[in-house]
Order: sequence, then structure tokens, then C-alpha cells
Amino acid sequence: PPEENSFFIAGSYTGHFRKTPEQDCDLNNATCYGHIADYPCDWASFLPIQAHHLGIALKSTGPDPVGGYSYSQLTQIWAAGNATRSPVMMMWWNPEYLWNRYLGTEYEFTHVVLPPPTASCKASLEEYNGRCTLNDPEAQYASPELAAGTCDYAPQSLRKMISTSLQELAQDPEEPSELWSPAYDVIRNYQLTELHMGEIFQNWQTMENNGGDTRLNLRRATCQWVGENLDLVDSWIPDSYPRTMVEQDFRTLNNDDKNSAYTAAFVVAFVVSVLLALTLTITFWKRNTKIIYFLRLEWFYFVQLGLLFIAVGAWLIVIPQSQQPNDFADSSASVQCVASVWLFSAGYGWLLTPLLLRINAIYRLQINPRKTPLHRVKVGKR
Repeated sequence: PPEENSFFIAGSYTGHFRKTPEQDCDLNNATCYGHIADYPCDWASFLPIQAHHLGIALKSTGPDPVGGYSYSQLTQIWAAGNATRSPVMMMWWNPEYLWNRYLGTEYEFTHVVLPPPTASCKASLEEYNGRCTLNDPEAQYASPELAAGTCDYAPQSLRKMISTSLQELAQDPEEPSELWSPAYDVIRNYQLTELHMGEIFQNWQTMENNGGDTRLNLRRATCQWVGENLDLVDSWIPDSYPRTMVEQDFRTLNNDDKNSAYTAAFVVAFVVSVLLALTLTITFWKRNTKIIYFLRLEWFYFVQLGLLFIAVGAWLIVIPQSQQPNDFADSSASVQCVASVWLFSAGYGWLLTPLLLRINAIYRLQINPRKTPLHRVKVGKR
């Protein structure tokens, strides 16, 4: 079962920390070591090299081939340490959600300072790779060639990569510059620092503490950050895209004017849905009449059902969220969003299929009239 390899389960299991014989320095004073949770083997980590050559008695003994832990296991270990008030050492990075989650608490991350990074140290560590394929990891870590690799990690800045094809598509020299898409300029101007990411993570954590759907909370945390940093976001947008930017508080979207617009749109969508359902019923009732029969009844049903699905999808979109209780808003918004997209996709598919088939039949008739069995019919006066 999934619980078998879990170190922490919220509300069910707080985790358990114990001292193994290898970590009991009273029994094994010369070979004992402390435990540290390292990254999985397919992640870059120089912890074993740093610990060995700095003489730090730490070792990771996880289920990974080289003693590491997966991302989910690392987060569970930190949560278990917080729940049981047990000291924990592990590899981690910043900016990241877990870092901000415990920021400001008694169990926030504390950076262990190693010797400052140097060019020679970085060059030495670059010789070490492929942790997952090591036959004798201990011998590899103790290699004299890696003895200089005892420094801390060098700071790494966030980088942005843009495909050259995007610029070619967005700024085609054969088109007037007025018709160029602003997409390339927006991405080129886009700048997000670690501090900005930390603010988004902090907003996310605040919303997580208040409950609700995690995916919606992340989206709302990002939207909240954008609203709080409109001047920065505005600097990313090229001139004249858009011509004006208007700031509006999200909480004012459900005022009387908005509710009136919601009501009008809701009524129109509902009336159209009822009329289409009525038309579908009348079509079925009159299915044996000549005008309906020669329209190919099955294709006519497809067109009407497609229009009905589109109308119902529009009806779901304009259902006012303000009338729903807070504890129900997140789940209902998610269901409405998924249902409306599905109805639109199915509706347009059913609507366009018979039309495209009819167009294709007419096209084939015009291109290859000889291959189409045509018969001359003489119609009498009666």
C-alpha cells in the first residue's frame, strides 16, 4: 500500500525517528555518523563529497540506490520532524514552496554554511556525475581528484530561454510591424526574481491555511501577486499592448452592475437552451414529414444537439458565483469550468461534423461528376 513507504500522513501518522546502531556513538565511536536526507540519485548533489573531504560524519541512508530520498519523501520527513519536534538535516533549495511554508515558524529552514565557492572547487565538482550508475560510491566520493570539491554551492540566477522560432513567427519581416504579435516582446521583457517567487509562494501558503482547492489557491495566489505588482507587470507589456491598463479590485466584481449583467446573460442563455430543446422535440415529433425526412434526420439531430450543448455551456459560465457559500465555491467553480469546456468542445464537434460532411459530398460531386451515379429524372406537372 502507499502508506508502507510513507514517513508522514497528515492526521494519521506523525512519523517516528530512532537512533540506529550505526548512529550510536557509544557502541561505534570510530564509525558512527549522523543522518541527513539527500536528493535522489538522478538529482545533482555533492553532499557525499563535501561531507567526506570536510570530515563531517553525515550520511544519507534512504531507499534510493545511493541512499537518497524522493521529493515526496523529503517533504514528508520535514513534516514529520515538525510534528514530532525532532531535529532533521536535509538537502533543499530556495525559492521553493516548502521553504516558504515553514518560514517564520520555529521549524523554518536554517542554511548550513560551507566554505565559500571557488573556481577550482567548482571545476573539481564538475568532474563528478552519474551518481545512479556508480558501482562503488564510497570509493568515488573519496577520490583524490574530488578533494577540492568541499565548497558550498555557487549562487545560481534564474534564467529564461526563448526559442528563435518564436521571434520569427511573432515578428515576420514580410509583414508590417503594426501586425506583429507582442508575444515575443512580452516574454523578452518578463523578469521574475527569487523575491517575487517567494511572495507568490507566501500568498499560496496563506490561502492553503484557509483551506480550499490547492490548484485554485495557486492560481489565486498568482493573480493576487499580479494585482499587487501591476506596475512591474505593466513594464513587461510593449507599448500599445494594451493601450490602457485599468486596475480593478477583484472584490468589486460582484456589485449590482455585475449581478445585473450576470442575470441578463443567464436569462438569455437559459431561454436559448429551452428554445433549442423545444426545437429538438418538435423535430422528433415531425420526423416523418417530407421536409424533415429529406434533411437527413440523423444529421439534423447532430446540429441541434451541438447548438444545445453550446447554449448549456454558456449557461454554466454565467452562473453567478457570488450567490454560492464560500465552502462550496471552489468545488462548484471547478465543476462549472470543466463542464462548460467539455460542452463547448462536444457542441462544436457535433455542430460542424454534418456540415463538413455535406461540404465534402458537394466537393466530390463537382470534382468527379462521372464517378457519382447521377440519374436524369423527368418531373411531371403533378
